[in-house]
Amino acid sequence: MTASILPGELLASLNASIQCRQLQIQQTACLLASDFPSPPTLVLHGPEATGKTLTINALLEAIDTPSAIVRSKECITTRHLLERTLIEVQKGLGDIARSVDGRCESISAFVVQLHRLLEGQKKYILVFDNIDRQREAAPTLLPALARLGQVIPDLTIIFIVTHPHPSQFHMTGIPHINFPSYTRADLLALVSASPLPLDPPPGSTLAFTPSDLSYLYPRFATAVHDSLAQPTRNSLPAFRTLCDRIWPSFIAPIFAGHYGPREFSKLMVRNRHLFQSEDALRESIIEP
Repeated sequence: MTASILPGELLASLNASIQCRQLQIQQTACLLASDFPSPPTLVLHGPEATGKTLTINALLEAIDTPSAIVRSKECITTRHLLERTLIEVQKGLGDIARSVDGRCESISAFVVQLHRLLEGQKKYILVFDNIDRQREAAPTLLPALARLGQVIPDLTIIFIVTHPHPSQFHMTGIPHINFPSYTRADLLALVSASPLPLDPPPGSTLAFTPSDLSYLYPRFATAVHDSLAQPTRNSLPAFRTLCDRIWPSFIAPIFAGHYGPREFSKLMVRNRHLFQSEDALRESIIEP
């Protein structure tokens, strides 16, 4: 089914830009296909920084279906969330958007105005990102939003959450797509795909090629992960930050002329203190 939904070249481009999430891309694309009915409600869930928002953003740009994304954690109150949602939906519709009052004293008023905005629309996708972190959310907010797709024809509601509770939405049959934590291989592939630079200091006569960096950085990232990354709990931002902190000290002997970028074993011996100390794991506002 995926081949008929997204052209092979486009699917390959998505898989290349969002690495280690091929299965989730295919599953989400199947459910949101423009030519097929979509479920009224869909939940994308998983730990932080596992590609949920990145994946849905890329897919919505790839398909022709009008859509809007609401950043729930940026909304202070429930009323702010509902009124912000109407604004985002109007932006997503563009010139064909109808005029509405925009004030939402209750969920009922919000549903009436949203229905007016989407009346006659063949299909629309509305995403609530980090909806489980909405401030001052009443217990009935999520169940009410989850039923919008049943009340308004051809509307699909997508919730992006961290850890969904079985009774959170007060309804059954909602498709869930899991974005698990990255594995060791995933983390190394993601970090090595965007290595830190190996640029000599100003005035240096040293010169390095891209192949030198592609040789050195994956080995460096592997050493960092195996030595120090256990406390990061497979968090991509934490692992990337850890590499950022250690990299300048690790390549300092290269710039000093002691070793070349291909002498990884000697660099490891010279810099073994970097991988034996936990100083890089400590947060500080003072630069070392």
